[in-house]
Amino acid sequence: MDKKELLEFAAKAAGLDLARWDEKRDCMYHPFRSTLQEGHEWDPWEDDGDALRLAAHLQIDLEFNTDISTVLAIAPKQRGCAADWRVGGNKAGAVRTAITRAAAALGRSM
Repeated sequence: MDKKELLEFAAKAAGLDLARWDEKRDCMYHPFRSTLQEGHEWDPWEDDGDALRLAAHLQIDLEFNTDISTVLAIAPKQRGCAADWRVGGNKAGAVRTAITRAAAALGRSM
């Protein structure tokens, strides 16, 4: 599954109506309620805030295993989706990845 599909399924799980995919920026746009704004990027794969809001909305649990440098994200009624931070030591990136994967798995099952 590529990034676009992951974000589409994650958005579906969260009930978001995403306006469009931007090929150049490799992200999706979520429309603002205001007609003065076109929308803003929505990318829980890269944005800590988007990932945290997604996890909170879907009630995704996170488990950390520092012995093997992994984080496990578990969406309700889903198996866990793991990511590791050994390469480059990017724990925040691993958390975002695991959350997005767990949300996408939930959205795919809907």
